Amino acid sequence: CFSLQDAVTSSDIQRVREVIKDGQYTPKEVKNSLFFACGSGKTGCAALLLETGISPDIHNDEEFTPLTLATRGGHHQVVDMLLRWDCDVGIVGPMGNTSLHYAASEGYGECCKLLVEGGADLNCRNSRADTPLILASTNGHLSVVKYLLEKNALARRRGYHERTALHCATENGHLEICRLLINANADLEEEDTFGNTPLICAAEKVM
Repeated sequence: CFSLQDAVTSSDIQRVREVIKDGQYTPKEVKNSLFFACGSGKTGCAALLLETGISPDIHNDEEFTPLTLATRGGHHQVVDMLLRWDCDVGIVGPMGNTSLHYAASEGYGECCKLLVEGGADLNCRNSRADTPLILASTNGHLSVVKYLLEKNALARRRGYHERTALHCATENGHLEICRLLINANADLEEEDTFGNTPLICAAEKVM
Protein backbone atom coordinates (compact mmCIF):
# COMPACT_ATOMS: atom_id res chain seq x y z
CA CYS A 1 0.00 0.00 0.00
CA PHE A 2 1.43 3.33 -1.11
CA SER A 3 1.58 6.04 1.56
CA LEU A 4 0.93 9.66 0.66
CA GLN A 5 4.59 10.50 1.07
CA ASP A 6 5.61 7.58 -1.17
CA ALA A 7 3.24 8.78 -3.87
CA VAL A 8 4.54 12.35 -3.70
CA THR A 9 8.17 11.23 -3.66
CA SER A 10 7.62 9.22 -6.83
CA SER A 11 5.65 12.08 -8.45
CA ASP A 12 2.69 9.72 -8.93
CA ILE A 13 -0.05 12.33 -9.21
CA GLN A 14 -2.77 9.76 -9.83
CA ARG A 15 -1.76 7.86 -6.70
CA VAL A 16 -1.66 11.08 -4.69
CA ARG A 17 -5.17 11.87 -5.89
CA GLU A 18 -6.40 8.39 -4.90
CA VAL A 19 -4.83 8.48 -1.43
CA ILE A 20 -6.36 11.88 -0.75
CA LYS A 21 -9.75 10.82 -2.09
CA ASP A 22 -9.74 7.75 0.17
CA GLY A 23 -8.66 9.80 3.19
CA GLN A 24 -5.70 7.50 3.77
CA TYR A 25 -3.40 10.10 5.29
CA THR A 26 -2.63 11.98 8.49
CA PRO A 27 -2.25 15.76 8.86
CA LYS A 28 1.47 15.24 9.54
CA GLU A 29 1.84 13.30 6.28
CA VAL A 30 0.17 16.10 4.34
CA LYS A 31 2.41 18.69 5.98
CA ASN A 32 5.65 16.81 5.34
CA SER A 33 4.58 15.91 1.82
CA LEU A 34 3.75 19.54 1.02
CA PHE A 35 7.16 20.73 2.17
CA PHE A 36 8.84 18.03 0.10
CA ALA A 37 6.74 18.70 -2.99
CA CYS A 38 7.35 22.45 -2.92
CA GLY A 39 11.06 22.11 -2.25
CA SER A 40 11.40 19.55 -5.06
CA GLY A 41 9.42 21.39 -7.72
CA LYS A 42 6.50 18.95 -7.80
CA THR A 43 3.81 21.48 -8.69
CA GLY A 44 0.98 19.06 -9.42
CA CYS A 45 1.47 17.12 -6.20
CA ALA A 46 1.68 20.31 -4.15
CA ALA A 47 -1.56 21.61 -5.64
CA LEU A 48 -3.38 18.38 -4.77
CA LEU A 49 -2.07 18.50 -1.21
CA LEU A 50 -3.37 22.04 -0.77
CA GLU A 51 -6.82 20.79 -1.74
CA THR A 52 -6.90 18.87 1.56
CA GLY A 53 -7.33 22.23 3.29
CA ILE A 54 -3.82 22.61 4.67
CA SER A 55 -2.60 26.20 4.96
CA PRO A 56 -0.09 27.29 2.31
CA ASP A 57 1.65 29.31 5.02
CA ILE A 58 2.59 26.55 7.47
CA HIS A 59 6.14 26.51 8.86
CA ASN A 60 8.44 23.55 9.26
CA ASP A 61 10.83 23.14 12.19
CA GLU A 62 13.39 25.36 10.46
CA GLU A 63 10.85 28.17 9.96
CA PHE A 64 10.57 27.63 6.22
CA THR A 65 7.20 27.80 4.47
CA PRO A 66 6.23 26.05 1.24
CA LEU A 67 6.88 29.33 -0.58
CA THR A 68 10.37 29.85 0.83
CA LEU A 69 11.29 26.25 0.06
CA ALA A 70 10.04 26.57 -3.51
CA THR A 71 11.89 29.85 -3.95
CA ARG A 72 15.17 28.54 -2.54
CA GLY A 73 15.01 25.79 -5.13
CA GLY A 74 14.18 28.15 -7.98
CA HIS A 75 10.91 26.34 -8.68
CA HIS A 76 9.00 29.22 -10.24
CA GLN A 77 6.02 27.09 -11.29
CA VAL A 78 5.48 26.07 -7.67
CA VAL A 79 5.88 29.70 -6.58
CA ASP A 80 3.25 30.74 -9.12
CA MET A 81 0.87 28.04 -7.91
CA LEU A 82 1.31 28.99 -4.24
CA LEU A 83 0.66 32.65 -5.00
CA ARG A 84 -2.58 31.63 -6.70
CA TRP A 85 -3.49 29.98 -3.40
CA ASP A 86 -3.03 33.38 -1.72
CA CYS A 87 0.00 32.42 0.33
CA ASP A 88 1.61 35.21 2.34
CA VAL A 89 4.43 36.53 0.17
CA GLY A 90 5.97 38.49 3.04
CA ILE A 91 6.43 35.75 5.64
CA VAL A 92 9.84 35.95 7.28
CA GLY A 93 11.95 32.84 7.76
CA PRO A 94 15.43 32.11 9.14
CA MET A 95 17.68 35.15 9.58
CA GLY A 96 14.75 37.39 8.75
CA ASN A 97 14.80 36.43 5.09
CA THR A 98 11.69 36.61 2.94
CA SER A 99 11.18 34.58 -0.20
CA LEU A 100 12.33 37.58 -2.24
CA HIS A 101 15.62 37.63 -0.32
CA TYR A 102 16.22 34.02 -1.34
CA ALA A 103 15.22 34.57 -4.97
CA ALA A 104 17.43 37.65 -5.31
CA SER A 105 20.38 36.06 -3.54
CA GLU A 106 20.31 33.01 -5.81
CA GLY A 107 19.56 34.93 -9.00
CA TYR A 108 16.21 33.32 -9.71
CA GLY A 109 14.76 36.01 -11.95
CA GLU A 110 11.44 34.37 -12.71
CA CYS A 111 10.79 33.80 -9.02
CA CYS A 112 11.67 37.43 -8.29
CA LYS A 113 9.16 38.65 -10.87
CA LEU A 114 6.38 36.45 -9.52
CA LEU A 115 7.05 37.51 -5.94
CA VAL A 116 7.18 41.22 -6.74
CA GLU A 117 4.01 40.97 -8.82
CA GLY A 118 2.50 39.12 -5.88
CA GLY A 119 3.17 42.05 -3.57
CA ALA A 120 6.59 41.32 -2.08
CA ASP A 121 8.31 44.30 -0.43
CA LEU A 122 11.25 45.26 -2.64
CA ASN A 123 13.09 47.00 0.17
CA CYS A 124 12.49 44.65 3.09
CA ARG A 125 15.48 44.06 5.36
CA ASN A 126 16.55 40.75 6.83
CA SER A 127 18.06 40.39 10.30
CA ARG A 128 21.38 41.71 8.96
CA ALA A 129 19.52 44.70 7.47
CA ASP A 130 20.28 43.53 3.92
CA THR A 131 17.70 44.01 1.16
CA PRO A 132 17.08 41.76 -1.85
CA LEU A 133 18.93 44.31 -4.00
CA ILE A 134 21.99 44.17 -1.76
CA LEU A 135 22.04 40.36 -1.91
CA ALA A 136 21.65 40.28 -5.69
CA SER A 137 24.39 42.91 -6.07
CA THR A 138 26.74 41.00 -3.78
CA ASN A 139 26.33 37.78 -5.73
CA GLY A 140 26.56 39.31 -9.19
CA HIS A 141 23.07 38.64 -10.48
CA LEU A 142 22.90 41.36 -13.12
CA SER A 143 19.44 40.64 -14.55
CA VAL A 144 17.89 40.50 -11.08
CA VAL A 145 19.54 43.78 -10.06
CA LYS A 146 18.27 45.39 -13.26
CA TYR A 147 14.75 44.12 -12.64
CA LEU A 148 14.66 45.25 -9.00
CA LEU A 149 15.89 48.71 -9.95
CA GLU A 150 13.28 48.93 -12.71
CA LYS A 151 10.68 48.20 -10.02
CA ASN A 152 12.10 51.09 -7.95
CA ALA A 153 14.13 49.21 -5.36
CA LEU A 154 16.08 51.74 -3.29
CA ALA A 155 19.67 51.76 -4.53
CA ARG A 156 20.93 53.72 -1.52
CA ARG A 157 19.32 51.69 1.24
CA ARG A 158 21.93 50.56 3.74
CA GLY A 159 22.41 47.01 4.97
CA TYR A 160 24.89 45.13 7.15
CA HIS A 161 27.57 47.46 8.55
CA GLU A 162 25.81 50.34 6.78
CA ARG A 163 26.92 49.01 3.41
CA THR A 164 24.92 49.79 0.29
CA ALA A 165 24.42 47.59 -2.76
CA LEU A 166 27.17 49.61 -4.46
CA HIS A 167 29.65 48.80 -1.69
CA CYS A 168 28.91 45.11 -2.17
CA ALA A 169 29.03 45.19 -5.97
CA THR A 170 32.35 47.06 -6.09
CA GLU A 171 33.95 44.84 -3.47
CA ASN A 172 33.05 41.76 -5.50
CA GLY A 173 34.08 43.21 -8.84
CA HIS A 174 30.65 43.29 -10.48
CA LEU A 175 31.26 46.23 -12.81
CA GLU A 176 28.05 46.08 -14.84
CA ILE A 177 26.03 46.05 -11.64
CA CYS A 178 28.02 49.04 -10.39
CA ARG A 179 27.04 50.96 -13.53
CA LEU A 180 23.38 50.11 -13.04
CA LEU A 181 23.47 51.21 -9.41
CA ILE A 182 25.25 54.47 -10.19
CA ASN A 183 22.68 55.22 -12.89
CA ALA A 184 20.04 54.62 -10.20
CA ASN A 185 21.63 57.36 -8.06
CA ALA A 186 23.76 55.17 -5.81
CA ASP A 187 26.42 57.30 -4.09
CA LEU A 188 30.09 56.51 -4.69
CA GLU A 189 31.11 58.42 -1.59
CA GLU A 190 28.77 57.01 1.06
CA GLU A 191 30.72 55.54 3.97
CA ASP A 192 29.99 52.26 5.70
CA THR A 193 30.56 51.56 9.41
CA PHE A 194 34.31 51.38 8.83
CA GLY A 195 34.54 54.59 6.84
CA ASN A 196 34.90 52.81 3.51
CA THR A 197 33.22 54.21 0.41
CA PRO A 198 32.42 52.21 -2.73
CA LEU A 199 35.40 53.96 -4.36
CA ILE A 200 37.69 52.66 -1.63
CA CYS A 201 36.24 49.17 -2.06
CA ALA A 202 36.91 49.38 -5.80
CA ALA A 203 40.48 50.59 -5.26
CA GLU A 204 41.19 47.75 -2.83
CA LYS A 205 39.80 45.28 -5.37
CA VAL A 206 42.36 46.24 -8.02
CA MET A 207 45.34 46.56 -5.67
